[in-house]
Amino acid sequence: MSARLPGGLLAVLLCAASWAAGEEPPPVPIVPAGPPAAAAGEAAYVWAPKTIYRFQFQKSVVVKRASGENEKNLPRLSEINGVLVFEVESVDDAGTATAVLRFDNPRINLSLLPLDGNAPAETAGVPRPQAVPDAMCETLRETRWKATLSKTGAIAILSRTPEKASDWIQKTSNAGLWRKKVVQDLYAFLESDLRLGTSGKDHDLLFCPAEKPAARIPEGLPALRPARAYEAPQARPEGRVAYATARSLAKGVDPEHPIQVPYMDPEEPPIFVLPGKVENTAGLAVFDTGLHMLDQATEKYVINMTLRIETKKRTLEMAQQVQVEYRLTRLAPPIRAAAPAESEGP
Repeated sequence: MSARLPGGLLAVLLCAASWAAGEEPPPVPIVPAGPPAAAAGEAAYVWAPKTIYRFQFQKSVVVKRASGENEKNLPRLSEINGVLVFEVESVDDAGTATAVLRFDNPRINLSLLPLDGNAPAETAGVPRPQAVPDAMCETLRETRWKATLSKTGAIAILSRTPEKASDWIQKTSNAGLWRKKVVQDLYAFLESDLRLGTSGKDHDLLFCPAEKPAARIPEGLPALRPARAYEAPQARPEGRVAYATARSLAKGVDPEHPIQVPYMDPEEPPIFVLPGKVENTAGLAVFDTGLHMLDQATEKYVINMTLRIETKKRTLEMAQQVQVEYRLTRLAPPIRAAAPAESEGP
């Protein structure tokens, strides 16, 4: 089967990109870890003008078959590491900051994993070309987004430099030797379906427990992205507050309603995706209520979905799992250390 989008790229962009906003579902019950915090508002972000905020950023996505893997269908790892930077230029009376967003020292890994999942593909004799990840890193390193940052942590993208998607990913498409039609469809996919472009609102890059959910129900490919929900805040020592988090299908998304994958070769059978259950294994965000800023956050979850291919003679289905891990740790301003214990004297 020949898809117009390069192999594996559709799943990577679908699961790793985060500009497409969706409505948050009701909170998922989680056993409390401590006494309730004074108020959920303690997680508000207070941005300072002429200040640079830096976060260590790591996100990995592993796409694998739920069963029946073999040497021809190895799990695919897509991982990005780097430093997420917000250069705040000004802050208005409402506390909304205008900033430039960029990624410093990005590192991208696109690999096939061995069947045992214990070592990267390079050690298993399955090397992957590095030209495309290198070109992606260079593109990401050179890109700048002008954005506003709200007190809830929501990000509104105002513009991107370079503005044209064709300029934005030219190096990546050249490195991958992609056909012209592939590149055209990828441009449309980034700008229209994922809105990873010159405008859009994001609730996923930072953790936003105080943000009110969007009213609209996500449609199309964004509906496959699980929404993040927050439990009641729990007080922590040293002026911290913690929120347990969990992912689930966005409110209103029908798991029985198939979503067609766009930009596939029209001469091939259409491919549909059925969103399935989301399994959470970790989810926690810790805020510093003195600095009014996120300290660190982590989440791990698995998306179970079914690919459906409808041919003229029959319908084929394949169960897949998408394993996602996301970590964010503040580097600057630095995380405040715990106060030293008082001396008990001689």
